[in-house]
Amino acid sequence: MTSADLVPISSPVMSYRLTKQGLWEVCYFVKGKRKREYYSSESKAKTAWSKIKKSKKNSLVELQALHDDVKLDLLNAFKRAERNGYDLLEACSHYEQGGDIKPAITFAEAHKAFKAAKIAKNCRPRTLQTYKYIFEPFARTFDGFDLHEIPKTDVLEWLTSLDVDPRTFNNYLKTLITLRNWADTQGYNIGKIDPFNIEAKILDETEPCIIEVADVKDYTLKACEIKKVGLVVVLVLFCGMRVEEASRTKMADIKLGRTIPVIKVSAAASKTRNKRQIELLPNAVKWVKYAIDKGCHVPVSVYEFFLNRKRKMPKLGANALRHSFCSYHLAAFKNKNETAYLAGNSPDMIDKHYKNLVEPEDAKKFWKI
Repeated sequence: MTSADLVPISSPVMSYRLTKQGLWEVCYFVKGKRKREYYSSESKAKTAWSKIKKSKKNSLVELQALHDDVKLDLLNAFKRAERNGYDLLEACSHYEQGGDIKPAITFAEAHKAFKAAKIAKNCRPRTLQTYKYIFEPFARTFDGFDLHEIPKTDVLEWLTSLDVDPRTFNNYLKTLITLRNWADTQGYNIGKIDPFNIEAKILDETEPCIIEVADVKDYTLKACEIKKVGLVVVLVLFCGMRVEEASRTKMADIKLGRTIPVIKVSAAASKTRNKRQIELLPNAVKWVKYAIDKGCHVPVSVYEFFLNRKRKMPKLGANALRHSFCSYHLAAFKNKNETAYLAGNSPDMIDKHYKNLVEPEDAKKFWKI
């Protein structure tokens, strides 16, 4: 027999042969991977080959003898392991060596428990609404999955099917990661493979939208004709408050009769839950008084503010009122720390987003409107 001759066998995936080095090679496959063993004589090789063949045959007979329910469990376990990139025997070994066994939790259960925890934590209604907008669409596809079983490929396909801009895509991803991390801290099994470990979209740097100084007066006058809009617009545009902060402010917190007129932003109203006092510039005081004289008031519903503004006011870019305050204030007074304090932001954020957006001449005009 030459080195190229194969010994006739009944299995197409097992063979033994004489190699060029004078050794007998036994070739077989384990889980799709080729294995080779070498022996000094044909008899030893044939004996080894026969044992392997018999072992495989006996194992197949044992497998066929199993109850159908057991076979289904094995198949499901195999599919799960294959989908998530680990080996069933490795999983058994991990368990036998004392691996942590954590309770499973479905996405539906996790979503419900997470929401209850955030309500108990006293999260803002708008934050809870954001979770709802993201979790509910995701749940329509993945509610029945345990967190540790959610396939990464399916998540990626779901995310890429959304008709959303890159920033919203990233927000979806970030919020889903938050839920998974929360479940992990609660002691649930979230699996080794993170289905949300997907690259975020690259965002193009864009300049914040601001109101041109020539349009500020007309816009504010129109706003003050709407009782649930005017004062909020003034507090955001001339005082640097966020819409949510302005909407939650009480009339008693607006102190116009003091030597230095201020607005108190309570911890309950502040986005960061830190109270601060905003000293008002002269034109801000005049606009606040004008809005109040026109019957405008706070607090108001954020929903009603946005609804009325959308129906009755010219359209603005996202957060244009607050962006305008920060831009004009920084350009006029050139003190990022002061601008950051008034706006309830960080100096670095002010410097990064609002530096050199408007000319000093326009900034001076703004604070004289």
